[in-house]
Amino acid sequence: MKRAFLLEMTIFRDYARQLVGLGLLVSLCIGLGMQTPLAMPATLTCMFFMMSAMGLAAYDQLNHWELFRLTLPLSRRDVVLGRYGAVVAFGLLGMVVGLVAALAATGVVSAVGLPGEVGEAFAFDPDMLSVMAVVTCFTLLIGSVVASVVTPLYFRLGQTRATQILPPARRGAS
Repeated sequence: MKRAFLLEMTIFRDYARQLVGLGLLVSLCIGLGMQTPLAMPATLTCMFFMMSAMGLAAYDQLNHWELFRLTLPLSRRDVVLGRYGAVVAFGLLGMVVGLVAALAATGVVSAVGLPGEVGEAFAFDPDMLSVMAVVTCFTLLIGSVVASVVTPLYFRLGQTRATQILPPARRGAS
């Protein structure tokens, strides 16, 4: 399983770097738009779970990697566990990056002393940390549930076919 996990992490390394930069920008814009840093770690946590599950599935379809990977000395079990491990690792990475970014944004706004609503909303408050932890844990749960539903579909049907089936299934469930 360790080899499969490291293989997934190696494949996804460059994409993860891009995702961190994009996620920081998106979470900062959402935090400023909502005038609260609470949404920043939640945004990155959920974004990393979903984007890693979809990105790894898309890479499988690229140049038929899913077939080549099965020729390696890895069992199917190791491949699946490695994929789940990589998705969880990226989700936790998003959570950590989001928490650090929210605390950094709070520190910068407090140090600069922005006047108005944004300055008040980003002011450091110890109660905000507990709320931020609860919100982030809730989105961690949401991201893990979505990834645990989507990943088997991607393995079974492939990324192209699964993305055709998922939107109608979501509409039927609501």
